[in-house]
Amino acid sequence: MTVEKILMPDGSAPITAGTDDQLPQKPDHVWYGIFQRLVESHNALADATGDNETGLGTKASATQTEGLSGIVLFADTATEALRFYWPYDDCTGIDVLTSCLTGTATFTFSANASNFPGSPNAVSTTPQAQAHTGLTLMKNDLIRLQISSGVSCENAAFMIRYTRTLAGGA
Repeated sequence: MTVEKILMPDGSAPITAGTDDQLPQKPDHVWYGIFQRLVESHNALADATGDNETGLGTKASATQTEGLSGIVLFADTATEALRFYWPYDDCTGIDVLTSCLTGTATFTFSANASNFPGSPNAVSTTPQAQAHTGLTLMKNDLIRLQISSGVSCENAAFMIRYTRTLAGGA
């Protein structure tokens, strides 16, 4: 889909006000100005999209870094504290950011029963990130969180950050 420009002629005829007791208005009437700004905005969009058939125009990047986060209220030692299915395909550049309100713990994440590569996440009141180099997460991978060494750890937050290719990108 190509976005075509709108050509708006200069006002040469009066614009009527709509009631009999009002005089016709010249093109400097407020409505003309509003239409003119709408046309200018539309034409700026048309210029930005160029001949891109998607109608999306030039993207900043074909990839995007996002995060999926959660919280464990009481992070005591648990064989399996949390599990969910990953929502996207081909996610790389994985790191996990963790922190908690009080105490400490160790978070070990796994995908389909294989621990994320690298070290587990040390959770404390100081936010810290742990890179899991070489990991690629795919849609419907079963993600599990195991908590160990939990010592009065409360309100433990995590964010799995990842990079993925956007639909229609590349």
